[in-house]
Amino acid sequence: MSAVMEAPNDRLEEFFQAWRRDVDSEPMPELIDLGTALHVLGLAKRAGAPPTGAPARSRSWERWGERRV
Repeated sequence: MSAVMEAPNDRLEEFFQAWRRDVDSEPMPELIDLGTALHVLGLAKRAGAPPTGAPARSRSWERWGERRV
């Protein structure tokens, strides 16, 4: 008798499907309500801030090329 070997991709797919079932089994609570999220995004947009809160970078390629990292 010969054992049938599963392809590594099949085993990986099975692993990820099991992981997804595990993650999906627990409901995720709402972290922030939609109204608050829209309000904060509106304030950030008016202030010209990027969504991450990080300082805005220059969009000028000339100045960007002069910056040292």
